[in-house]
Amino acid sequence: MISKRVPLIAALVLTVGLLRAPAFAGEPEGARDGAERLWDLLEKKFKDEKGGEGWLNRKFTNDQWFGRIKEREAAPRPTPPITPEGKELPSEGLVADVADGDTLTVEGVGKIRLQGVDTTEKLHPTKPVQYLSAEASAFTKKIIGQRVRLEYGKELYDKYGRVLAYVFLPDGKMLNAELIRLGLGYSYTRYPHKYLKEFNRLEDEAKAGNLGLWADNGLGEYHWLRSQNREEFEVFEMSSNLWGVRWNDLVILRLTTDQMRLELEHLRKDVHTYGPKDLFKELSARGYQKASGGNS
Repeated sequence: MISKRVPLIAALVLTVGLLRAPAFAGEPEGARDGAERLWDLLEKKFKDEKGGEGWLNRKFTNDQWFGRIKEREAAPRPTPPITPEGKELPSEGLVADVADGDTLTVEGVGKIRLQGVDTTEKLHPTKPVQYLSAEASAFTKKIIGQRVRLEYGKELYDKYGRVLAYVFLPDGKMLNAELIRLGLGYSYTRYPHKYLKEFNRLEDEAKAGNLGLWADNGLGEYHWLRSQNREEFEVFEMSSNLWGVRWNDLVILRLTTDQMRLELEHLRKDVHTYGPKDLFKELSARGYQKASGGNS
């Protein structure tokens, strides 16, 4: 167990610097969620003038708790396929299948991830079905059997080996842009691309038009979520600027602000990954306890 703390100024300077820097400088488009980014930050080494080389997570007092947290998605990433030298990806093809709003399969190309747009999740292994994901999928499925024109950016593949492309429909409209224009997807701003300004403009217009994801300033999604009758996460403030987190009838208590944020990221994944028995075992090992009993 590590007991020393990082000098406050050193920790803050390092943290700000890391947050400003991109998670992976040359990484193709592909979302890395908040838990991955925060865990990367915690694992960064730093130089401590008094203690030599150490780890940023020394600034947390509950080191034993942090030591139990592991990024279960840290399996080796697939190596993106390499387009044979001298061979270019096709400039058009027939749409054979659609997985969700932003992922489709084109004959002669393979699986394509739409560049610059992000639709809500429908088939994600660690997330529930999200708002308007079915509608976005249905919209993209309309082009199954159609021949589309394809345009590529500097990065040809994402980290999952999917081809990154802009897909142009027979009527000349771009599928990527149409999803954003109708409020069925977000402009993906993490990585620069040639249509970024246009996609941002279309998103602003969708917001102004109260369309799709932006309906009623987000209340459309809120009421949809409430109609799903899903268990809710609860965060509550405790004494000494500490926090508690509740899921169902389990609570974990007295977390620092950073621990609370990281715990929420992991909890969100766990409740959609484990079955009930394994979930209880995992959360109990991480410090959760039954909320029943005690003084009211």
